[in-house]
Amino acid sequence: MKYVKRTMCIRTQMASGTDSLSDPAVLANQRVGNSIFTVGYYVTGGSFGSLYIGTNTETGEKVAIKVERADIDKPQLPLEYGFYKTLGNYMIFIPKIHYFGPCKNYSALVMDLLGPSLLKMNQICGGHFGLVTTTKLMIQILNIFEYVHSQGIIYRDVKPDNFLFGQPNTPKWATVHMIDLGFCKRYINEDNRHISYVEGKGVTGTARYISVNNHVGRELSRRDDLEAILYMIIFLHKGQLPWQGLNVADLRERTKQIGIIKMTTSSKELCSNMPIEYENFLELVKKIRFNERPPYRQMMNQFRYVLFRMGITADDNYYDWDQSHQPRHENKRL
Repeated sequence: MKYVKRTMCIRTQMASGTDSLSDPAVLANQRVGNSIFTVGYYVTGGSFGSLYIGTNTETGEKVAIKVERADIDKPQLPLEYGFYKTLGNYMIFIPKIHYFGPCKNYSALVMDLLGPSLLKMNQICGGHFGLVTTTKLMIQILNIFEYVHSQGIIYRDVKPDNFLFGQPNTPKWATVHMIDLGFCKRYINEDNRHISYVEGKGVTGTARYISVNNHVGRELSRRDDLEAILYMIIFLHKGQLPWQGLNVADLRERTKQIGIIKMTTSSKELCSNMPIEYENFLELVKKIRFNERPPYRQMMNQFRYVLFRMGITADDNYYDWDQSHQPRHENKRL
């Protein structure tokens, strides 16, 4: 397969100025949302904004506050807020948005404070999820993407950092939530038609998880989100993907080499020592046409059957990190 020449997709850089989001104290104690929310301590930041922990002064509850300079050339936070509005606050796997608006010289997005990410929980479990946990997560995430895609949106940023559990000791603890919608794109145009197939596009997302179509510069659609999900799930289960650890310093060359390894690694090899449904899933996704709706329910039912063969149901809340429920099901014949 021939590689197309392209420009890498790079997140918008923060504008320079006297106020810098690299200084954690810039927004400390600022009030936002009609003074209902107070900005607290700085958590992390980068080219796509910065994250603070804040407080709802009326309820005392902690919230997450994402901020971005208001004067940058291509602001991303208003776009992200628009996607959150489209997906709606009533879906339990989309964090609730409490406020979007100004905060000094910044735009601020106030949302529910969630719990640890899939990556964090994977690290707690020694870098490997058992098949029970892996399969439950696959079902949850496919359910999320069925809904997101039904709203005319593709995600384009699948990675374990972007999926968070609810706060511990709450009813949402075992629920996976999708965050960081900055790379989302509408695949349905204003005239209610699917976007056109295009080649020569740039790479979007994290190279480790993106689809082969993404690597070779093809316009992305629903199928590419699903392919990326499988790569992420295999990483969480096995702790390693065949294209990790390349000794290539140049980002573009490393991304190209990752793509080549993905193309030359068979589904059987990639999904070795996993139930056949994982291999079948990847083979099915690769056959989905650009504008075709994936068979989400069929896919989820196949993974429910994996759990059925292990003697459990998909809706219990036990995972590898729950000490009262060791993954004894792993020994059952798959």
